Amino acid sequence: MLASTFRLRKQDVERVYKKGRSFREDFLVARFLGNNLEHCRFAVVIPKKAAPKATQRTRLKRKTFTLLGEIMKVQKIGNFDIILSYKQLPKENDINPLLVRILVRVK
Repeated sequence: MLASTFRLRKQDVERVYKKGRSFREDFLVARFLGNNLEHCRFAVVIPKKAAPKATQRTRLKRKTFTLLGEIMKVQKIGNFDIILSYKQLPKENDINPLLVRILVRVK
């Protein structure tokens, strides 16, 4: 799991939605905005339409945060606030390459 210092708070999520830029990669929409910190912060949004069961949404969030932590250990991303919104339920093998592509594109 990702430490709480690398997670966005509610007021920061609202700020990124209002002022940030976005792009879409396959089943994932990334919204991002620069911050004044020395590291990235993340939020993962999974609507009920994408995953109707709460257990599916929780599992996907945990998997995403774990993969983000592993990616951050390998490469420096920068100082951004990033919101990842899933539009449909992906296959587990598709998540990691997509996250890497998104984080490279955010740089």
